[in-house]
Order: sequence, then structure tokens, then C-alpha cells
Amino acid sequence: MLDGTLNTLSDQTDQVAVRTSTIGRETLKRDLRRITDDHQAVSANAKELVEQLQTSLQKWAEFESSHNSFTAWLESAMHIVRSASEMTADLDSKLEQVRRLKVDFTLTS
Repeated sequence: MLDGTLNTLSDQTDQVAVRTSTIGRETLKRDLRRITDDHQAVSANAKELVEQLQTSLQKWAEFESSHNSFTAWLESAMHIVRSASEMTADLDSKLEQVRRLKVDFTLTS
């Protein structure tokens, strides 16, 4: 859209330049070049910002994925700890719970 407006401005400048003095034509050309250069700079900055935003979005998605994995692991670990902390009646059962708990934490770590 801005490129079309810039082309229209260039055409209008050419039309006005025909009826303008030499000094005025040079001023019009200089101003049009400045506007064109500014437009190109703004376009380049906008492109760079879009790329930075895409990179940031990708990093955010990776963070969310890692966070979700960690949360799932933490919930699993909490469930294991809760189930392992139930009291048992005899010593053999308690030793078996400890062995099971060690194996479960070793496997999930």
C-alpha cells in the first residue's frame, strides 16, 4: 500500500517539476529521495522486527513445551511420593516401599 502511495507521490512530483524552476526541481528531487530512503529504512526495520517477533514466539513455544513437560514430571513425582508415604503395618512392607520408591525415582529422573 505504501509503495503505491510512494509511486503516486513520485508521479505528482514529476508533474509539478515541469512547472517549477530548476532550484525547485532539485528541491523536489532531494525531498523525494529523502522520503524514499526513509520509506526503505522503515520497511527494513519493520522486516527486522517481524523476524525478531517470530524468533521470540518460537522461543516462547519451546519454553511452554518445556514447562508442560516439567509440570507433568512434577505431578508424577508428587503422585509417587504420596503413594509411597502411606503407612504400612510391617517392616518388610516398608522396605519394599522404599525399594519401589528408589526404582521409580531412578526411572523417572
